[in-house]
Amino acid sequence: MNKNIALLALTGVLTLASCSGGPNVTTPPETQNPVTTGSLTIVKPDTVTAVVRNSAGTDVAPSSYSALAPGNYTVTFSREGYVSQTANFTIVAGQNTQVTAPNLTQNPSTTPSRGVYYIGANGALTAIPAADLEALRNGDASRFVFNAWLEDEAGGVTVSDANAISGTPSAGEQIEVAPDRTQNLAVAYVGYRAADGNVYPVAGATVRWNITGAPDYAELFEDVDEGDELTPEQQAALAAFLAGSEGAVIFGAADDGGNDTGFTGGITPPSVAQPLSISANAKQADTITNYVGGSNLPFPASNNTYPLNNATGVTSANVNGLTWTTLFANRDYAAAEVVAVAFIDGIEIDKAVLNKYFAPRPELTIDKRIVTDSDGDNNGVVSVTGGTVTLDIEVRNNGGIATDIDVSDLLNLGNADDYAIVGGTVQVLDENGTVVDSIPVAEGADGFDYTIDELDEGEARIFRFTVDADAPGAYCDTGVITSYNSPFFGAFDNVNLADEACAIFTAPQFTITKTFANGATTAVASAGQSVPVTITVRNNGNATGTFDGVSEFLSRVNGAPVPPTTNDPNYSVSNPSAGGVVTGDSITWDPATPIILAPGDSQTFTFNVQASADGQYCDVATTGEVSFGTAPTSNEACLVVVTPTITKTNNPRVLRPGQGYTSTITVRNPSTYTPITVNVNDTLGFNNSNNGYVTFSGATYSVNGNPAVAVTSANNAVSTGNVTIPANGTLVLTVNSTIPLGAGGTYCNVATFVPTFNPNFTPNSARDCVFVQTNVALQTQLTDTVDPITRNNGANADGRTTYVSVLSNEVASNETVGNSTISYAFGAQTGVVDGDPSGDGSVNPGDGLFNNPTATRVYFDPTPQRDPVTGAVVSDYNNATAVQLNQGADYTITSNAGGEQVLNITRALPPGAAFFVVHENVSVSPAVPTTNPNTGNNLYSTNYVWVTRGVASGTTYSATSAEPTSVR
Repeated sequence: MNKNIALLALTGVLTLASCSGGPNVTTPPETQNPVTTGSLTIVKPDTVTAVVRNSAGTDVAPSSYSALAPGNYTVTFSREGYVSQTANFTIVAGQNTQVTAPNLTQNPSTTPSRGVYYIGANGALTAIPAADLEALRNGDASRFVFNAWLEDEAGGVTVSDANAISGTPSAGEQIEVAPDRTQNLAVAYVGYRAADGNVYPVAGATVRWNITGAPDYAELFEDVDEGDELTPEQQAALAAFLAGSEGAVIFGAADDGGNDTGFTGGITPPSVAQPLSISANAKQADTITNYVGGSNLPFPASNNTYPLNNATGVTSANVNGLTWTTLFANRDYAAAEVVAVAFIDGIEIDKAVLNKYFAPRPELTIDKRIVTDSDGDNNGVVSVTGGTVTLDIEVRNNGGIATDIDVSDLLNLGNADDYAIVGGTVQVLDENGTVVDSIPVAEGADGFDYTIDELDEGEARIFRFTVDADAPGAYCDTGVITSYNSPFFGAFDNVNLADEACAIFTAPQFTITKTFANGATTAVASAGQSVPVTITVRNNGNATGTFDGVSEFLSRVNGAPVPPTTNDPNYSVSNPSAGGVVTGDSITWDPATPIILAPGDSQTFTFNVQASADGQYCDVATTGEVSFGTAPTSNEACLVVVTPTITKTNNPRVLRPGQGYTSTITVRNPSTYTPITVNVNDTLGFNNSNNGYVTFSGATYSVNGNPAVAVTSANNAVSTGNVTIPANGTLVLTVNSTIPLGAGGTYCNVATFVPTFNPNFTPNSARDCVFVQTNVALQTQLTDTVDPITRNNGANADGRTTYVSVLSNEVASNETVGNSTISYAFGAQTGVVDGDPSGDGSVNPGDGLFNNPTATRVYFDPTPQRDPVTGAVVSDYNNATAVQLNQGADYTITSNAGGEQVLNITRALPPGAAFFVVHENVSVSPAVPTTNPNTGNNLYSTNYVWVTRGVASGTTYSATSAEPTSVR
């Protein structure tokens, strides 16, 4: 329906020549070089439409304005709701003509007549020429086109995606079967054939629709050429039904209808009181063709209760030249003959006869379900061993007659090779459960195909069959209706109505695995090292199952297969968990009854493996017989036995204090199968005698000659930390050390390594030593406090003297001395100190003429004061660091007649230390001549011999000292 569009006069179009305020036409002067065409410029508001026609009345496209043939033209300016005006102008070759639109006058709102217009190529409303209307009044409707149709089929009316309409309806497009109780669209189109030969939509034409009765039912089957025709009995029943359905078909809705007072359609202005309606007991409807610039009533939207059945190909009511109505019936089967008549200005231009049929449409459903299963709970889940599931596929028709219904059952999940229909037959039952047919199926078939000849409303077919499976899993198959026919609606192809049901077959699924600690499948050990192994049997299936024990055996040694009956002398198993029996290098767990495992449960078996020789030893395990499937065999678990080696060399091995040496520690991985990780350590050189270490000078390590890594020292040792040595690889640790000044003797250090696979690995150490050559310098001094002394056996002060001895191990020495023996002779006649000329370990009698001291004291000073240049001791036993030794504990005295005394000092004397020996009150008897017969003067010599040994080297050292004393 078109609303609020101003009435446009069909006649009386004013030309600019006879109307003031018309368009302004300007003709420019000719050019100096004439050409064969001229041009046109139109100046107008956007709301105004301009239509240019040539002298023949043909519309000129705007794209041609720049090159028009010389001659006379008209231009019509139009605007909705305003009076159009037409102007004449002339095109001159080589010139541009400009035409300016006038101010159009608005249509009076009280114009009583209605307009009929065609919509030209430019979309503007254009009055139908008066001559064509006059010809219509005189009986010539050749300028007008009227089409009415129910369906859009090939070869008739063509409706584009943009709802552009062309062509003429075929007979089939004017006959339609629609589903019962739907609103069925009928459309009509009015066109005007202009002088250019094109047909343009007409707005404002009237179409009257009348239901005149029931058509012949036979035409129904002429239109439905793909469906199965009814039987003669069905045709007779349908004919009687259709004959009795007259009056059942009515108009349900109409374009511009609805019985609203003042509600008008097309382009009639709202002021015209000319309502259109459905009348005559809904057997008549009046509608007006539409203009998209107006307001048009849309198609019905009551799809929830009575859906719109639109087969016309037109998707919108808002189409120029189109009008519509709907047909409705309240019976399953109904028919009506509809006559549509088109009018322009009340004059009929044409009519069309439409045959409308209503029939129930087939409404097929398919339902696939589980009926029973072999374990009785009817849930479709059964054991794969002997389990079966019975299924139903029900096809039911809740609508009109359906024929040639193709039904298939297809497996869409699961392996078809493991799934089959049991018994070779599928039963076909009706809706009452009565067997009406059977379908033979081949052995091993997992589906079937079947065609149901016919199903009337309420009828059903049920396909019942039983399935089993050879392997566990879900087997889902789908019942599908692929196609069917209807005697009224033709063939329904590619329907794909489907429903699915699944039979689930359960079974245990056993796996067996072998692992070392932390789930590893390889373990590294040393010879004889016992390593635990775990065998795990797991049920990964979805049903409880059993297995008959486990066997474990050696499978490969150093890559070579080993027959199960061969026992390797270097390999053994031990410590099996409960029930395991060891035979050679194999173990068997063979319980009296099978072991039961629920889904997800597992059973473990443990034991230990060990080997006495380096190499790779791989073993596997297998279960005994399982309740379903094949007994599984485990993965290989491989034990790699490796004996790393360590060597150590020091270079040079004989040194002097202050020199350096290098310790080279080599750890080798001899295995060709696995890397190993070790921590290598080396202690610094140590001397037990003086509890001293050499000095650390730096260390590095490398693996297979790769760049060296620096290592630091802590607590007189170096450590690489954990380092991985590849198969057949070598780690070399180099430690540099320096001998301290003053050191001496043998310094030994030990290198060790700890492999991560066996912290208790042995042998894991290597020892080497260096020898520091010894250098001992002894220093002696002897002084007397009174000189000369008087021969009176010490009766007075000048008859006595005290001797002080200093026995020093010089600072430059590099060895401590110990077990010192000091032999004294007091007042010997000769200055030559022979010590022990007889070789009996004592001073010869008569060597000393003085009396032995009345007391002997011994002092030890670790740090006596020394002359910084000569190194001589300049302090005495009164020095702050000097301590007196204990006779008996630290030293012993042996005194002989004739001025002899021997001291044995057990205290060790390290480099830099000194002993002080004090002999008090040595006197001379009167029997000693004042003149020494040996020298001829009064001088006698007191002397000692010091014999000692190196603590570290065992070397014997000696020193002597003498002091002359005068006798009077």
